[in-house]
Amino acid sequence: MAKVFIDPGHGGKDGGTFGNGLIEKNVNLTVALKLMKLLQNNGFEVGCSRTTDTYLSLSKRSSLANEFGAEIFISVHHNAGGGDGAEVIHSIYAGKDDRLARLILKQFNKKQNSHGTGLMTKTSNVDPAKDYYSVISKTKAEAKVITEYAFLDSPDSDIINTIVKQAEEAYMIAFAVCEYAGVTFRDI
Repeated sequence: MAKVFIDPGHGGKDGGTFGNGLIEKNVNLTVALKLMKLLQNNGFEVGCSRTTDTYLSLSKRSSLANEFGAEIFISVHHNAGGGDGAEVIHSIYAGKDDRLARLILKQFNKKQNSHGTGLMTKTSNVDPAKDYYSVISKTKAEAKVITEYAFLDSPDSDIINTIVKQAEEAYMIAFAVCEYAGVTFRDI
């Protein structure tokens, strides 16, 4: 079974974005911990960059994923900027990353609109042949994505403002990972 590494974005001194009573680092962690349990219940070996409110550098997150031998890497985030909708970011070298991103977005779109096309890549400002996002460029997993399910600083936050709704997000990601790996999803 595939090895999945989950990275709840931000943490500790880095709260990420905030809005409407929500702090990104906390929402990310709640979603990630539920996702971890769901994937373990479905037979995946799961690692996680943090299980508490601690700070880790971007390079440490990638390093932990690489040491774990991750085949799938998911960095859980939530957006800001007053917009709405979901985005899934993947490598500029579309391959298995793109497939996983599309499967996650398909699940998100059952409850949430896409922000723009919903799929995003970005090249490095220094080297256009490299990915901009550190956790994507430095993580060796064959499929690596960053999820941005909702904007916390707009009315879009209504889709993520309770623990039940955060669990729904985790279920959608877990279902997509199972589909990606050819596994029939089993609820816990």
